[in-house]
Amino acid sequence: MSKLKKMLLPVAALLLTAPSLSLGAPDIKEGSWETATEVTMEMPAGMPAMQPMTFKNAQCITKSDLIPKTGQKDDKCVMKEQKLAGNKATWKVRCEDKDGSVTDGDGEITYKKDSYSGSMTMKMTPKGGQPMKRLIKLSGAYKGPCKK
Repeated sequence: MSKLKKMLLPVAALLLTAPSLSLGAPDIKEGSWETATEVTMEMPAGMPAMQPMTFKNAQCITKSDLIPKTGQKDDKCVMKEQKLAGNKATWKVRCEDKDGSVTDGDGEITYKKDSYSGSMTMKMTPKGGQPMKRLIKLSGAYKGPCKK
């Protein structure tokens, strides 16, 4: 697996759990949600451009699920700051990969009863490499009761 793809995996895992990044219980419907995360990379000069990537996920979300989650167990991701004001959640995260790469990010999500939207900016600095910036769009839509 390429080093770049390997470095994207922890952040993708974090983003697929984006609704879990708030600190309280925003006014959302519990149930089955379809989530989408679109990632655009700004590459350093001389590196090939990457096409935007979209990750889609369906998951059952309850208010008790709204707790911080991070990437893969080999990565050390720490939520540096989290705030919830009404239905708007903001956060800052820092991940340190075992190979010495560091990723810092901040984001926000605004929840509505049956949808959410938000964005996140991540700056990834590979050990010994040039920083790369990811611009991330987050969205989710309520689809109905969870299937048991």
